[in-house]
Amino acid sequence: MKQELTETALNDADRSMLQKLPGLLRTVDEYAVMKARRMPIDHPFWEHAKREGFFGLFVPDTYGGNRMSKTGLSKLLQRVASVST
Repeated sequence: MKQELTETALNDADRSMLQKLPGLLRTVDEYAVMKARRMPIDHPFWEHAKREGFFGLFVPDTYGGNRMSKTGLSKLLQRVASVST
């Protein structure tokens, strides 16, 4: 029996985080990070990620998170993995 896979529609949290992603990625200078082999604690990336809710992707809304669906999170990670600044 062949199982058909269907893509789940994106929810509001998914769309919101996917729209915020380019701004987060613009804070990173890939060459500088690779050269230093670390992301300094005072790097603008961390503040931007905090402000835009990227640390709450797995936290339910009832606890102040911004939980994404599995489809949304997959799309977000695909976009992050495909970017080289």
